[in-house]
Amino acid sequence: MYTFDDTAAVTAVLDRLATREDPLVVQLARQPGARESRWLHLLGGPVEALEQTGKMQERASAADSALSERVAVLEEAVRALEGRLKMLEAAPRNP
Repeated sequence: MYTFDDTAAVTAVLDRLATREDPLVVQLARQPGARESRWLHLLGGPVEALEQTGKMQERASAADSALSERVAVLEEAVRALEGRLKMLEAAPRNP
């Protein structure tokens, strides 16, 4: 096993492996919430592994879409509540 100095050195080696005439690795799209991109080795065959990755990305995209819709609904509810609160604060008070 080789000891790398930092993640930049690891990325440089992976880039070289990915740009070979016969690539040995491929960089996958960075997943939401992940710090770094994932890499996939191509030693066992690229097709099946990339298909699985594509399915995972489709599911993540659908989950992001549903989350965005939920956030939009919640933001609208907060705006409505803020409006009602401002009306209550501005209303004259009865002693």
